[in-house]
Amino acid sequence: MVIKHIWPSLGSSGRPNLRVHFLDSATARCLIWPRLSHSSGRRGICGSNQIDPSQLRSLDTKTFEDMVVTTNRQTSRNAELPAFGVDVSTDILRAATGAPRDATFAKRLSGSDGLVMNLGVDATDRPALCVRLLEAFRAQDYKADFGWIDQLALIRDDATVDRLNGLLVEELASGAVSSTHLASPEPVSWEDIDAFRIGGTRNWEYDDLDLDAYLRQLGPARRNITVERLKSRRVADSFREG
Repeated sequence: MVIKHIWPSLGSSGRPNLRVHFLDSATARCLIWPRLSHSSGRRGICGSNQIDPSQLRSLDTKTFEDMVVTTNRQTSRNAELPAFGVDVSTDILRAATGAPRDATFAKRLSGSDGLVMNLGVDATDRPALCVRLLEAFRAQDYKADFGWIDQLALIRDDATVDRLNGLLVEELASGAVSSTHLASPEPVSWEDIDAFRIGGTRNWEYDDLDLDAYLRQLGPARRNITVERLKSRRVADSFREG
């Protein structure tokens, strides 16, 4: 289901402020002119102060230090932030689940880039819900309890991404990757995985996602690496039998 709203004010481009909400049975995403807003889930929960900081149930974080550590922490019942052992100086919040302050808003909220809500709502009431979600997305109240999520965040600006990609290609070509990591974007079931295969090195198998080993196997070909080639190379895993 797609719901469109045109606000009476104009955006920076001089065009009307168009808001497009994509809804399925449990997910809401906001398309803010002229492109998709990727932070609607985190700000829609934390930013609106809808989630009760003492009623958290699950947090997904990533830590970037000597290696990438992906963590999902869940509690047996709703709890406050300290129970999850989050280091606000190094952890990036990827997703959060908890109960809202206002029980009429939803039973439970979960969000990262998208927002999942547990509630029943008639089709005729969905436009009003979308307005409420947009107001939640634009709110700044989250800084009272979740302000630390702004300290570390994923880069979305195209110009900055291009510049960082250029630095990445230079590092890979030189082989000096002490601060660069190869890691799965999501948690995997390591007990089932036997080996990995990475595009560009044919059928060579890796015991782990080891960037140094991958570059050694590439040899001189690493100097021909581009962002486009990296995006086209797939990582496959083989599973243990039995």
